[in-house]
Amino acid sequence: CCLLLILLSLGRIRRTMIRIGARGDIAAALFAALAFGGVVVPVTLLGDFLHVILGPFSGLVTGLLSGVVQYMLLMSLLILFRRPGVTALFYLIRWLLSAILFGRVTPAGILLTASSIAVIEGALLLTGFYRKEKLTLAYGLFISLVMGICDAGLTFINMQQLMLFYRLYYADWFIGLYMVINGLLYSSLGSFLGWKTGSRLRQVMGS
Repeated sequence: CCLLLILLSLGRIRRTMIRIGARGDIAAALFAALAFGGVVVPVTLLGDFLHVILGPFSGLVTGLLSGVVQYMLLMSLLILFRRPGVTALFYLIRWLLSAILFGRVTPAGILLTASSIAVIEGALLLTGFYRKEKLTLAYGLFISLVMGICDAGLTFINMQQLMLFYRLYYADWFIGLYMVINGLLYSSLGSFLGWKTGSRLRQVMGS
């Protein structure tokens, strides 16, 4: 359903690219490239090595990158260009880089990207993030928690997809641990850091 929704929204994403202009498109590409270089590359290269040492708990270490760093970059971009569709640009460009350089064109990867876009864009719309006139610190804490809850749900979806496609098995307590730490904790922290970073960048840009 999420994948179908994204495919039907491609025209709207294109209109977002036009509205934010060349500066916004370049910024989205830059932040997505930073997410690819700072998250996807090290997780791909170090993931197997950490898995040998830490076993199934290696994801709690790599989650510092996929949770804290990725959501810090995403939230910074959203503060700079607060429009529906910016999240979709971020995730689609990051996925395209992964697909081209690492050949990551897998059903699980495609569906997780679609789910991430649909869940986060939907949450931001429902919480009024795009309509908010003044971004206060209290609202920053609130939206950071919302992003953490979203990622906790996406962590659950991802682990269910891995169990379906690759016949893996995860105990319920293990899934819950990843949802709380990798999803809620890491992503909320990363989102709040991104909120602060994006606010400072807005001041530098004079907007």
